[in-house]
Amino acid sequence: MTNLIGKKKVLLAFWSILIIFSIGLTACGAIGDLLAGAGGGGNCINSDIKLDYSAESYSYSAPDGKIITKVVIKAGTNCFTFTSNGNDGCYRVNGIGTNSVNISRIGEGPDCKEISHVEIKWGDVPPTNTPPPTNTQRPTSTNTLPPTITNTLPPTSTNTPPPTNTPPPTSTPTATQPGEVSLCHVLDNAGNYQFVTVTEGSSEHNEHLGHGSDIIPAPAGGCPVPPTSTTPPTATPTATQPGELSLCHLIDNAGNYELVSVTEGSSEYTEHLGHSGDIIPAPPGGCPVRPTPTPLDTPPPVTIVPEPQVCIEYIIFHTFRDGDLEVYSLHNGAEGDPNAVLYNLSNFAASEDSRPSRSPDDSHIVFESNRDGNIELYLTDPEGSFQFRLTDTNANNINPMFGPDNETIVYQSDLNGNWDIFTININDLDAGPRQLTTDTADDQYPYFSPDPEWITFQSNRSGTENIYLLNLTTGDEFQVTRENSDQIFPAWSPNGEHIAFLSNQNGIWDLYIADSNGDNPKLISTGDANAGNHSWSPVGDRIAYQSWQDDNLDVHTYDLETDEYYQLTDYEGVDSSPSWDCGGTMVSFTSLRDGNPNVLQVFWQGGEQSNLTIDPATDKWSEWSPSKENGSRGQ
Repeated sequence: MTNLIGKKKVLLAFWSILIIFSIGLTACGAIGDLLAGAGGGGNCINSDIKLDYSAESYSYSAPDGKIITKVVIKAGTNCFTFTSNGNDGCYRVNGIGTNSVNISRIGEGPDCKEISHVEIKWGDVPPTNTPPPTNTQRPTSTNTLPPTITNTLPPTSTNTPPPTNTPPPTSTPTATQPGEVSLCHVLDNAGNYQFVTVTEGSSEHNEHLGHGSDIIPAPAGGCPVPPTSTTPPTATPTATQPGELSLCHLIDNAGNYELVSVTEGSSEYTEHLGHSGDIIPAPPGGCPVRPTPTPLDTPPPVTIVPEPQVCIEYIIFHTFRDGDLEVYSLHNGAEGDPNAVLYNLSNFAASEDSRPSRSPDDSHIVFESNRDGNIELYLTDPEGSFQFRLTDTNANNINPMFGPDNETIVYQSDLNGNWDIFTININDLDAGPRQLTTDTADDQYPYFSPDPEWITFQSNRSGTENIYLLNLTTGDEFQVTRENSDQIFPAWSPNGEHIAFLSNQNGIWDLYIADSNGDNPKLISTGDANAGNHSWSPVGDRIAYQSWQDDNLDVHTYDLETDEYYQLTDYEGVDSSPSWDCGGTMVSFTSLRDGNPNVLQVFWQGGEQSNLTIDPATDKWSEWSPSKENGSRGQ
């Protein structure tokens, strides 16, 4: 690897010439500004109804006798059409084919803009007296889930082909009695359903209504049957002609192979000899199949040995003062103070640069940028004297976070077509990224423990979003929450004792904290609407968050040691995205009280509030000392 420090010296001289302080310019602050709220926008389709969208999650019921057939989401200038249940990484829709649908925004960032409105198309409910094609009900023996695999580490070599994925017979509805309803209960992530008849209004019926993937009522033709996997279970070599050779070509970082036949000695054969991951010749039993680890039930205790860090006082924030979204740092006090200095850390025109994470020793900052078309990770320092590209893929690499060792960065990438968790080491770039998760579901929002061997993340591999732990040394995965509702945005406390997360089990997004193994969950937020943007104090004994109360969004803190709550702001408008200073006594936040978003500060128990930024352009989403938090990611 080219020495990073050497590059930094060269780039320092180059960028020091290009850094321009743009003070007083007017920027379009509403672009990408979640604080401005959702707007209307034009129609996407000839829909039956159009609804303005002003929440992260929304439910709608069609008129009686109708089932919803299509949902179109308008976000920014784009329309996203859903004709079946699922998610595209940014938005999720459940309930198509039924009378009631739920729409939610599950991603964020440049590709997952805030929703302005949704449009819904419905049709008539299929007649129930149409004779079904068959009266054969799915055998109960096919509903048995496979036993839990206790060995989560992949075997070194697997040449035995897995069993063929044979779809179960279609579950066909039978005639129901008055007051009964037939439904399709989802069994697993593969799309297998069980046909069930329940009494309408019963507790069992209500329980299925809470399963976002269940189909209620069951379609007239029966429950859906998952398609047979298009990926061959095992690529088995066929007989080759003389001079031909079968080999296994590595097609991605997840360990998937493609069986290829080439002529021995040909240019194609020579090219495969240069692929370090290819297996030449292919094993007699076929190419290896990537195993999927099964999370274990109970994680072991995490040992935390925190090392003291030097408290360096500067704040990072996002701004539109250059006309596009940039990441700035502010040193030596508030903007306008005699010694205050501003630095443009991302320093690239016509791009969206966001989601910074600072190393615990404050020597480096990693951020994401779409300056290359897709989203890649870049490295800089607190003065923005250089920008060094860390990832170079055709994928989107987002949500970076520095680990406690000051050199390992964890992030998520859609390199394999779904979100997986990766790491990269800034002092060993020649080694390249390391893939940590391989499940075909979406694994997102990784967050380091203070112990560098552990991370937490969220995944929808159970059908809803739940919280998981991963040991980076052993590869062992552990499922922490097991809810039918969504549990999102896990954040590990700096002392290692707790994980904070948002849960919608009560119908709104509430803030919870739990032990690192998921035990002793406790509801923290007390508002009557969504909470969010939780941020741990540097010691981990307090947590700040935003919460709606009486139709107003304010910043709050909670002291875990005294069990006391504090409301820090009471401005009749939006105050959000809190962040702690490195001493754990002051909290920064984004406010609209100046007529445009600015970053302000307040004592952690409340009191006088003052500006940290004063530019008329949009300044928002600050990060004062933590290495990563939801508020600085623009949630």
